Amino acid sequence: SLFEDFTRLPFSFKIGDTLYHGFNGDFYSVTKSSYVDTVVKKHAKYDTEKTCISAIHSSGIQITVECSYYVEYAVFEWLMRFKNTLGSNSPVISAVNAADMDFKGTSPVLEYFLGDDSEDQKAMKPCSIDLNTGTLIEFEPIGGRPTNFQMPFYRLFFGDGGAVISVGWSGQWKARFDAKHTTKCVHFTAGQAVLDGFLKPGEEIRTPLMTFLAFENCPGYKVTQMRAINLWRRWIIDCNLRLENGELFPPHCAGSTSWIYGEMKDATDKNQIEAFDAYINNGLNLDFWWMDAGWYFKNPKGEVPINVWVETGSWYMDTNKFPSEMSDISKHCAERNARTLLWFEPERITEGTLLAEHPEWVLNKCLANMADPDLRKWLVDRVSSVMDKGGISLYRQDYNIDPLPHWVAHENSFGENRHGFVENHCVTGYLAYWDTLLEKHPGIMLDSCASGGRRNDLETIRRSVSLHKTDADYSRFEQKQAMH
Repeated sequence: SLFEDFTRLPFSFKIGDTLYHGFNGDFYSVTKSSYVDTVVKKHAKYDTEKTCISAIHSSGIQITVECSYYVEYAVFEWLMRFKNTLGSNSPVISAVNAADMDFKGTSPVLEYFLGDDSEDQKAMKPCSIDLNTGTLIEFEPIGGRPTNFQMPFYRLFFGDGGAVISVGWSGQWKARFDAKHTTKCVHFTAGQAVLDGFLKPGEEIRTPLMTFLAFENCPGYKVTQMRAINLWRRWIIDCNLRLENGELFPPHCAGSTSWIYGEMKDATDKNQIEAFDAYINNGLNLDFWWMDAGWYFKNPKGEVPINVWVETGSWYMDTNKFPSEMSDISKHCAERNARTLLWFEPERITEGTLLAEHPEWVLNKCLANMADPDLRKWLVDRVSSVMDKGGISLYRQDYNIDPLPHWVAHENSFGENRHGFVENHCVTGYLAYWDTLLEKHPGIMLDSCASGGRRNDLETIRRSVSLHKTDADYSRFEQKQAMH
């Protein structure tokens, strides 16, 4: 019923000074197409009803809504795209809520989670709040990484059922739950935290992916809660997790030298092979040999070595330490039924590195402009070269920088009064980079890290695994198990 009436669609936005909650008479050429898509995986087969609604505003802004309904799972999701079809700047687009809807029912309860913050008593902590008193609660992560201090996943219980909700955005999102005591409903809105400005000719932006799983109550709150958790888990596994050669990524045992060699700053082909053998000789049969930060030149020009692992921005193998470019390590591990994992951090750029010499690819002198297709192509080619030469099986991407202030600073430098557009293009560019990398290497797995677990939104989860879920206290194993 959410998509039957074009004038009451479950999202809202302003074009100029006019607020829209769907498409009214100001839109022309409103079209809707639908089809059923069947996905067959080794562990699951499922049908999705795909719907695309396209509408063109009188100003020339085209809005496309892409919807999917997972028939067997009672999951509905959508995202919106805004495109300027004319040859001049569009009117201002603002107040964009990728979801704007009511959940009607009595006694609403919201369950949510804190995100990763490296504090062992707080990271991933589950929380609950009774909304029955007319409470309004708003959420945003800190600094532009989507699971930094807050998680974009919620369980909302109301009346005879509830919904599991995801705000799928790899940047700065917002979510708001406003319990209307008099009307017995919870008004929910969500989207990119700030998006306000005009579209340039031909420019396109998109909203977060909004996902909702509906469930009915069982006898007893705890039973309903566990059912909601299990329904969501089943859908995540069956319909979302990336497969490796048709299979779910299995449990594994990984070994590394970590701080013994200053991450990989003082590592070599030789000492990595010796360390791997030390595990094997002590009865630990490894699935992966994990090689982390510090294997690269600070700058390949003149073969400038790094001083510390955080000097990132070149991604050329330090062949003084790794004359085989890690191929000897991978071959040695393969002979003992293990594969190799290698760490990258393409979005953080430090002074004196190769990418720092390309200011057109760098925002605020330290953050990669993932909106630039030339940069993305360079990264795909460079990463592919390292992976192929080294025989690396698993690509690990870290993200040790809060991007939001750098996105904002870059926008302010142009003085165009456009807010959130750099973020929007960088987030979609990051996803495009990963999609291109996976298309070029269909058999590899990606590992998502961001100072631990600070970028584990749904869009990221669909493309990767998270092998290291938090940087919180490494030695408190009970707490780590609870987080996992």
